[in-house]
Amino acid sequence: GDTIVVGAPFQTVGSHTNQGAAYVFVMPTSRSANATQTAELTASDGAEGDELGRSVAVSGDTIVAGAPGHKVDSNVSQGAAYVFVMPALGWASATQTAELTASDGAADDELGYSVGVSDDTVLVGAPFHKIGANAKQGAAYAFAMPTLGWAASLTQTAELTASDGAADDKLGWSIAVSDDTVLAGTPFHKVGANALQGTADAFVAPLPSIVIASPVTRATYT
Repeated sequence: GDTIVVGAPFQTVGSHTNQGAAYVFVMPTSRSANATQTAELTASDGAEGDELGRSVAVSGDTIVAGAPGHKVDSNVSQGAAYVFVMPALGWASATQTAELTASDGAADDELGYSVGVSDDTVLVGAPFHKIGANAKQGAAYAFAMPTLGWAASLTQTAELTASDGAADDKLGWSIAVSDDTVLAGTPFHKVGANALQGTADAFVAPLPSIVIASPVTRATYT
């Protein structure tokens, strides 16, 4: 729409160098005026080296910013993504509405290296995540907005990996999402004899299903 979000991952916030920030620009009424930001978005638990804004995405009134250097518990650079929802009166400088992390996250995963958002679904790449014995195979994490909206701290709804993944593939280096379709870049995947040829992996959300366990006589189900 009329909103641009720009990441500044090496921005100093307070005394924290490279904590990072994201800047929101809303199109002026005149449509052609130069402008500075409408809002500056930061993390309430931000720290030195988090690099918030290394990746950014916007859909409607929702902004997502990745912080791949963020420390989670004792895991250095496990990474996180932050969701910001526009307040009722419009964008203003604020901290996150929700913080997204991986339930199986580990040190140096760098979750938040890439992010995407479409309506109520957020996708976050962790290209250095270890899968089985494969170091840096990479994964993408899907987060669906809870019924009551984005809030507090959340872990993933689903973890997406490649069936033919290998060490150092780095799936999730880039990511995009539209409706129920996700595309994750795997730039270092070997194709045939071609090392580092790379691929893109597509994931489609499965259709929902309904099970009626105890039908009621003459009841109508939709």
